[in-house]
Amino acid sequence: MKWLFFFIFLGNVGFFAWHQLENRNVSVVKKSIYAPPVSQKVVTLSESLQELNGEGDTAQAPQVEIKDDLETQLEAIVEDANNKRTIRAAVMSESFCPIFEVEKDQDRQLLLAKIRESGWRYRDVELKKNSIKYWLYISAPETKEEATAIIADLKQKNIDSFRITRGEMKNRISLGLYSVEGTAKGEEARIESLVDYPVETFQHERVVSLLKIQFVDKITREQLESLKNWSELNKMMIKLEKNPC
Repeated sequence: MKWLFFFIFLGNVGFFAWHQLENRNVSVVKKSIYAPPVSQKVVTLSESLQELNGEGDTAQAPQVEIKDDLETQLEAIVEDANNKRTIRAAVMSESFCPIFEVEKDQDRQLLLAKIRESGWRYRDVELKKNSIKYWLYISAPETKEEATAIIADLKQKNIDSFRITRGEMKNRISLGLYSVEGTAKGEEARIESLVDYPVETFQHERVVSLLKIQFVDKITREQLESLKNWSELNKMMIKLEKNPC
């Protein structure tokens, strides 16, 4: 048994020695390493991915930034135009069915003719109402001649006036009747800035007959402002309520 083990050991040692001698005789073949042309840039795999994502080529970066700025400006212009269009549409869509209250017959006829001329439909009703008026006047001088001289002076300054010829207010100079206190105060200040006579304001209340006119058709803010300016230009005594539709 011992001899068998000894022979196996010697066989293994001999095989190992023979294998080492064979390896020394094997020649190693050297292969040339490929190198790209000098003019060609060597790019790694990670760099190639960066170029695909637009990060590798630095020469193109300014163009991308310029394009982004241009797009931002265009978007801002488009957004501003849309906002203006929205605001304009909101203003145009705002409509009114105004209500007018007219006292004088002459003002009634003028206003109704204007409404019919524009083709707007309306409803009107006659009613009684307590009306507060503000009367502007200059106190009566001693004589008719003095009153006439004051009226002539006012006329030169384009101020309408007339002399009361009877009653306890005889020779008092009337400067107009106003329905709105603010308007009366403003006219009082204007006249006093042009003449040397003190202007007085008298407030009184009375029952008057009014014509109430309500629009059936809708009108725009621009049309309403135009109608309001027209009534002021004609010095009409009209109360206006905008009354959105």
